[in-house]
Amino acid sequence: MTLPYKGAQARIAKQKVLILKELEKAGIALQAYKKVGISKTSYYRWKKEDPKFAEKVREATEMGTNYFNDVAESQLLRLVTVGELQATKFWLKHRHPAFNAAYRLYEQRQHQCPSSNVEDIVLSDEEKAEMLEVMGGVKEYQRFRAAEASNPELFRRLVAPDEDTSADNQDL
Repeated sequence: MTLPYKGAQARIAKQKVLILKELEKAGIALQAYKKVGISKTSYYRWKKEDPKFAEKVREATEMGTNYFNDVAESQLLRLVTVGELQATKFWLKHRHPAFNAAYRLYEQRQHQCPSSNVEDIVLSDEEKAEMLEVMGGVKEYQRFRAAEASNPELFRRLVAPDEDTSADNQDL
């Protein structure tokens, strides 16, 4: 392997910095090296030949991935707060331990009894108790949302009081 001349070394160093900046934005190698204008071959060769660059690529990719995870989670939460049912189910399935357990149980039973009629699914007493516990949490959430809908202004003040009214609420 021949070493590139000094001008090429400076250009490559600059391109590596640009790639790292792009990876920090999105965490996607293909997008980064295309935007910088280098080939896939060069990108992966640089990673192979330069362990420091490879480590910086790993760190930048993690940063970009974390950023997009935060963006995606923010979008999901926005959909949940406006009552989007699919988003709410997704959030509960993946983030709420009791709902997750009940959903896994339901899916397991659906595979055992692939009927469109939910009543055909047979649950043990323990499984029924677990489902009822989850449903209690769902009903509590529904009551919470109903209270919010019936008097949004009062609900907003009780749940998230403004700084200027926080002194008034301390007397309650």
